Amino acid sequence: MPPWHIDGNIFRPVNPVSKLVCDISFAATMNSYLAERLKWRAGWVPNMNLAADVVIQQCRETKDYADVFDLIGAKWNVDSLEFNKLSHALAFEQKALAREQLIHAIGSRELNIVGIGKVKTNRNNIIMHEGRDWHDLSPLFCSSGINLNLTAWPKSCHHRVFQIAASEGFIITDWREDAVNLFEPDREVVYFKSLSELPDLIDRFKNMPEERARIAKAARQRFLNQHTVAHRMKELSIKLYELL
Repeated sequence: MPPWHIDGNIFRPVNPVSKLVCDISFAATMNSYLAERLKWRAGWVPNMNLAADVVIQQCRETKDYADVFDLIGAKWNVDSLEFNKLSHALAFEQKALAREQLIHAIGSRELNIVGIGKVKTNRNNIIMHEGRDWHDLSPLFCSSGINLNLTAWPKSCHHRVFQIAASEGFIITDWREDAVNLFEPDREVVYFKSLSELPDLIDRFKNMPEERARIAKAARQRFLNQHTVAHRMKELSIKLYELL
């Protein structure tokens, strides 16, 4: 990720902002699945649509991201323009679908969404706020009792996890193998393996402010100890030295 996305001078503990104070927040771009599908599939040939629908069907069934390379990569030249278009479009389609699934999963609980996008909802419990610049999200993270996150890749750790941790915010995010090796489950970050687990986790931690604060503090300490820009640049320097 770009180093400024884990810059401790940008993402840091700040005072809560009254208009952002809430129990549950989600910092995310919100566009409808249909809008993303129409946007990215324009001009596709039939076999591209068929391949993409296989991925979307799995995403619908598992309520999680499908790995495009694992699922359909063997049938395509992954260096081709067609596969590039497929993987690019499916990143946005799956993101939109997953966010619709998240809204459905939380039921009637109030969710404050801060981000750009054109999606509309008639659910009274979904509060849409004006988007904020990516470098101005710490006020949201520090004003929210629970910061939700969804990861747009099936294996990687989302940069939002680092940002919320650096801000000393409490995080509930989806389980990713890379993520759990970077932030310890339940001690530094709370993970869910399926959206069906999310309501119980929200209800549990919503009423445990001291536990949330303890976990958030531990996440920030892990960030400071292992995940700052200086740490990443040191790792990069070692890799470059090995190649010389």
